[in-house]
Amino acid sequence: MKLLIVAMPFSVHTARWIAQINNLGWDIHLFTSIRSPLHPEIKDITLWYDIYGGKHHYDDGNIKLRKSINIYSKKLKCYTDRGTNLISRYVNLYPYMLAKAIKEIKPDIIHSMVFQGAGYFTLDAKKILKNNFPKWLATVWGSGIYHFQKFPKHNRKIRELLKECDYYSCECHRDVILARKMGYKGKIAGVGPITGGFDIQEISALRQVTKPSKRKTIMVKGYHGWAGRALVSLKVLEQCSDLLKGYKVVIYSSSSIHKELDKLIKSGKLNIEVVPEGSPHSEILRLHSQSRAHLALSITDGISASLLEALTMGSFPIQSNTACADEWIKDGETGMIVPPEDVGVVANALKKVLKDDDMVDRASEINFETAKKKLDNLLLKEKAINMYKSILEDTPPKR
Repeated sequence: MKLLIVAMPFSVHTARWIAQINNLGWDIHLFTSIRSPLHPEIKDITLWYDIYGGKHHYDDGNIKLRKSINIYSKKLKCYTDRGTNLISRYVNLYPYMLAKAIKEIKPDIIHSMVFQGAGYFTLDAKKILKNNFPKWLATVWGSGIYHFQKFPKHNRKIRELLKECDYYSCECHRDVILARKMGYKGKIAGVGPITGGFDIQEISALRQVTKPSKRKTIMVKGYHGWAGRALVSLKVLEQCSDLLKGYKVVIYSSSSIHKELDKLIKSGKLNIEVVPEGSPHSEILRLHSQSRAHLALSITDGISASLLEALTMGSFPIQSNTACADEWIKDGETGMIVPPEDVGVVANALKKVLKDDDMVDRASEINFETAKKKLDNLLLKEKAINMYKSILEDTPPKR
C-alpha cells in the first residue's frame, strides 16, 4: 500500500489516525496542508514539507523529509484575460505542488483529511492532473459540511468536491445525510471517530476509582473562537456558583479566554484550576476520571473528542446540540444536549447534573458499555485498516 495523506501536520487527530496504520509495512506519505510544526506523535512516514516553514520543524530521526515549496502564494507576472496588459497577481501554488508530489509518489490512494484546506487543494490538484489521478478518499472533519454549507462559495466548493471524490468518510451519520443531500453518489467508506479509540482495559481500571456521584470536580472545555463558546460556559458557572461550593472547576484549552478567566478566578466565586496548555492526553483522561460532569459548548462540531473522553471516563457530558452528541448519548439520561449560546438552558442542565446522583451514576455505566462497543482502539484500528484495503481492492465508478 502506498498512501498519501493530505492533512494538518500539527493536529493530534492526524497523529492518532496515522498511529492506527503504522507498523503495517505501508509506504505512508503526509503532505502538509498548512504551515506548522509536526505533531510529536507522528512517526515513520515520509513528510512533504514547506521549505519556507523551516526544516527544524520536522527534523526527527523517524521522519523521511521531502521538500516542497511555499504552500501559500507567490507573486507572478501574468497576462490579463484580454492578453494585453502585463500585471502582477498572487497565484496559489499549493495545488501545483500537490499535483507534483502525486506524480512522484504515484500513490494507490490519496486521503484528504478535512474538506476546507486539504480537500479543496486536492480537488484543485485533480483538475491539474485530470485523468491521471489516484483513488481519492475525502474525509470531512466535524464542521466541514455542517457549518460551511451555509456560505455560498463554500457550498459550491463542497458540492464540487463531493462530485469528484471516489470515496467519502465522516464521523457522524448526520454528515452522511448532508453529503447525500449535496449530491454525493459514491461509496461511504466509513463512519466513526477520527481520533482513534481507547485501551479499554487500561481505562476500566482508571475510571473505577470513584463513582461519578462522589466526585467533586467539574471539567470545562475552555476554547472560545469561531466555533467554541467557552465564554458562555463561564457565565453558566457563575450562575451555578452556589451549587458549586465544595467543587473544583477544571478548565483546559483555555488560552483564548485567559482575560475573562482571570476575572472569574479573582472574583473568588469558584475554585478554579487551569490545566496547562499542551498537557498530555493521559492527564486529560485522568482529570475526566475524577470529574462528575464535563461541559463543552460550540456552535458546530462533528463528534467531539472531548465528549468521547468524558463518556468513556464516567464524566457526565453536557454537550452542545450542534455536534453529533445524539448519536452517542441520550438527552436527559446519559448526557445533556443543549443549545450552545443559551446560558439559562445550559445552567439548568448543569444544576440537574449536580443534584441527581442516580442519573450520573447510571449514565456512567451505560456510557461505558457504549465505549466498549464503539471506542475500543483495537476495533477502530481494524476498521481503519480494512477501509483502506477495501478501497485498494475496489474499482471506483467511471465518471
